[in-house]
Amino acid sequence: MKNVIRYILPLLIIAAAGGGFSYMLANKKAPPRVDVHVHRQSVKVMTAAESSVAVVLPSQGILESQRTTMLASEVAGRVIKVSPKFFVGELFEEGETLVELDSADYEAAFQQAEATLADAKLAEASEKAKAEQAIRDWQKLGGTDKPTDLALRKPHLESAAARIKAAEAALVKARRDVTRTAIKAPFRGRLRSKATEIGSILAPGARVAEIYSVGAYEVRLPLSLDDYAFLEDQKTGGKVTLHAAHAGQRLNLVATIKRIEGEVDRASRSVYVVAEISEGKEATDLIKPGLFVKADVEGRTLAKVIRVPRRAFLDERRLLVVTPDNKISFREVEVLRGDSSDLFVHSGLKAGERVVVTALGSPVEGMNVEVLADNKIAGGNAP
Repeated sequence: MKNVIRYILPLLIIAAAGGGFSYMLANKKAPPRVDVHVHRQSVKVMTAAESSVAVVLPSQGILESQRTTMLASEVAGRVIKVSPKFFVGELFEEGETLVELDSADYEAAFQQAEATLADAKLAEASEKAKAEQAIRDWQKLGGTDKPTDLALRKPHLESAAARIKAAEAALVKARRDVTRTAIKAPFRGRLRSKATEIGSILAPGARVAEIYSVGAYEVRLPLSLDDYAFLEDQKTGGKVTLHAAHAGQRLNLVATIKRIEGEVDRASRSVYVVAEISEGKEATDLIKPGLFVKADVEGRTLAKVIRVPRRAFLDERRLLVVTPDNKISFREVEVLRGDSSDLFVHSGLKAGERVVVTALGSPVEGMNVEVLADNKIAGGNAP
């Protein structure tokens, strides 16, 4: 009996479990239907639009006078007089006498040169008379041969003529030395520094004063090689806007490119353009040598470029676009130039395409997105 129960009981349990399971399968209820919501990343986009962009090249420099020179004495002498304007910062006109030297010795030399010239002319006249007499004497003697140059006193005449030329040259030099005792301004300008005063003894070449011109000023503006490539045809005449602070206000001064220096600076790898600005009535107190200015140099116009915000780029060349079915797509583009806020794309992106301007943590090719905004990318000036 125990053996029967031992083998039959497990079979009964299995049969009961199978019957219960079959009953549950037969009477099960379908689970309730649940709608699955697919989450989409929300992004902001901007529609690309082609435009023309006027490039502005940033630079800066120091305003300087067009001419700066060190006046020096051409002759030796003692300073006996200086101009009332012989002070640092004073304005003087072209040709105005700034310093006078004692000219007594040079005037005496001039008079001596005049006397020497008169003696030379007298000697020449005497030699001419002697030459004429020599010809008459030769004829009276009945000479049949051709007289020699010496007999006709031709060497004497040539010597007298040469002495006259030397005396005339000496007179010109003496006159020039007299005028050189008055040291005059070679151009209209101001005195930057002085190196002499009344009573000083000057030697030839001694420093007198440093002066600089006024009326027009220049500023050397460095441009990187990349920026220089966008300068309008690398020619003069371009417009430059200079910015300077004055009395708590920001002033804009218009200048013109006058020349481009003909080499690349070896230290900064830059090309210097030189802009000129005239001294205007409205800014006379501001335009002075030494003024620091920032500059916007007018460059060439870029046609058919697309302006894209820097924040839209994943790196220097890649950005994200949204396809018509609202999926992410990576795009590699060619950037022509940029400014502080935007980059200017000239290939790889078409007008009308939507560019993602939202920063995405881990974008994936083909990822579904939800577009929140759509603004056009407009063109403009490019600093």
